[in-house]
Amino acid sequence: MSRLCLSDLQRQRVVTKSGERLGHVFDIVARLEHPGQPPVLQALLVGRGGLARRLGIGRGQVTEIRIDRIAHVEAGTILVENTP
Repeated sequence: MSRLCLSDLQRQRVVTKSGERLGHVFDIVARLEHPGQPPVLQALLVGRGGLARRLGIGRGQVTEIRIDRIAHVEAGTILVENTP
């Protein structure tokens, strides 16, 4: 199993398997389930509005990509499953 730092995902391009460009990762959503346990990743925030959402001003379009849609991560690109 290879190691991946969350900071490596920031600003990576996100593309669907069919080739649709969704934008770049601006933030990562995680949930703390139990004290002392690592956070559980939930989603990537993608698009121009990702930065605005992170800053709490909520303007711009943001696409939330669930972690279970990630098919492959390679240098500079995150490949995700197409939406049904």
